[in-house]
Amino acid sequence: MPSPSRRAEADRYYLLHRAIQVLGAGLLALLATLKLTPVEAGLFFTLGAVLGAQVLLDAGSSTLIITGLGRAMRHARWDAGRLLGPPVTLRRVGWLSRYAIGWGVASALVALLVLMPAALWLLGKRPEIDALPNWQALSLATMVGLALSQLGSAVPIALEGTGQVARVARLRAAQDAVAYAAACAAAMAGHGLASLAVLWGLRGLIGVAWSIGAATPLLAAGRSRAWRRHLRSLAPTQWRLAGSWAAGYLSQQTMVPVAYALLGPAAAARLGLAFFCTSGLLMVATAWAAARMPEFARLGAARLWSMFDVRLARVLQASTASAFGGGLLLLAGLLAVQGMTIATRLPQLLALTLLVAAATASAAIHALATALRACGGEPFLVPTLVGGLLMLPALSVGAWLGGESGLCAAYFALNAVLGVPWAWWLLARQRADRTGQAWGGST
Repeated sequence: MPSPSRRAEADRYYLLHRAIQVLGAGLLALLATLKLTPVEAGLFFTLGAVLGAQVLLDAGSSTLIITGLGRAMRHARWDAGRLLGPPVTLRRVGWLSRYAIGWGVASALVALLVLMPAALWLLGKRPEIDALPNWQALSLATMVGLALSQLGSAVPIALEGTGQVARVARLRAAQDAVAYAAACAAAMAGHGLASLAVLWGLRGLIGVAWSIGAATPLLAAGRSRAWRRHLRSLAPTQWRLAGSWAAGYLSQQTMVPVAYALLGPAAAARLGLAFFCTSGLLMVATAWAAARMPEFARLGAARLWSMFDVRLARVLQASTASAFGGGLLLLAGLLAVQGMTIATRLPQLLALTLLVAAATASAAIHALATALRACGGEPFLVPTLVGGLLMLPALSVGAWLGGESGLCAAYFALNAVLGVPWAWWLLARQRADRTGQAWGGST
C-alpha cells in the first residue's frame, strides 16, 4: 500500500500533467481559432476529434494491464530500480509488460492501416476542403504521429501498473510540456494545420526514447511459459473492454465530426473549440480517479471495502468540483468577450453551457467507472454500448432540429439523463454483491 506522501506526490504530478494538457490544448485551440480561416479551423478541430480514436486503439488494454499489474504487485516491490518478489509473481509482471508492448505495436499498425484512410475519407466529404491543397499530407503526418504515440505509451502504462505512478506522471508532464510548446510555436509561426502533427509526433518520439531504458527492469522480471493461460484469462475482459471503449468513443468523441459533416467546417470550428475546452476540464477532473486506479485495484483485491468507499467518495467529489468550477470560468470568459469581433468565431453561450454540464456529468461517470473497473471486469459495457448506439442518431436529430445548440443538448441528455443514473445503479449493485445481499432476485 503506498504511503500518504507517495500518494500525494502522485496526485501532484498527475494534476501537473493535466494542467499542462489543459493549458496547452486551450492555447493551441485559441491559436487555431484566431489564425486559421473557418475552413482550416474546421479541419483542425475535426482532425483533433478523429485523434480521439486513440481510445479505440487502446481498447481497454491500459485498464486491464494496470489492474493486472496492481494485483500482482501485492506480492512484489521496487528496490533500487529493481523488481523483487516471488518468481511466479515476477514472471506474471514480465508477461503483462510484454503484453503491453505488443499491444502498443499492434495498435500503431492499426492507426496506420485503418484510422488513417478513415480520417482521409471523413475529411474529404466536404467540398470546402478542396480549398486546402495540402490537407491530405498534413492529415497523414498527424496520423503517423498518433501511431508513434501508441508505441511510446506502452512502457509507461506498464510502469504505472507496478506502482510507479509519480514517475510516469513526471514523464507525461515533461512530454506534453515540450510537445505543446512546439505545437503552439508552429501555430504562432503560421503553421497551424501542422501543429497537430508536431504535437503527436513529438509526444510519441519522446515516449519511445524514454521507454528504451525504462523497459529494462520490466523485461528482466521474467518470461512466463504459461502465456496461453494468461492470455485466456485476459481475453473475456479484454473484449468486453474493447466493446465498451469503442462505444465510449462513439458517445464522447463524435460531436465535432457530426458537426463537420452536417453543419459545415465553420460550425465544426466553433463546436470544436468548445469541445476542446470542456475536454480539457475533463482531463483535470479525471486525473483524480486515474491516479487512484492502482490503489483501487489493490483495495478491491484485498476486499478493504470501507477504505475503497472512502477513496471513491473523495475522488468523486474532487472530480465533479473540478469540472464544474472550471466550467464556470469558461462561461465567464465567454461572457467577457461578447460584443467583440472574435465572438463570431467562438461557441454560442447556450452550446458551451450544455457542454460544461455534460463534462461535469462525465467526470462523475468516469470516477465511478474507474473504481469499478479496477475491481475486475467491465461493468460499464452495456451502458456504453447503449450510449454509443444512441449518440450518432441523437446528435444528428439534435443538429437537424436545433443546429449547434440542439446538437449539444442531445450530447448533454445522453450523458446526464442516461449515463449518471446508470453509473450509480452499477455502484449500488456492486456494493450489494460485496456482502452477498439480494439484488434483482439473486444472491
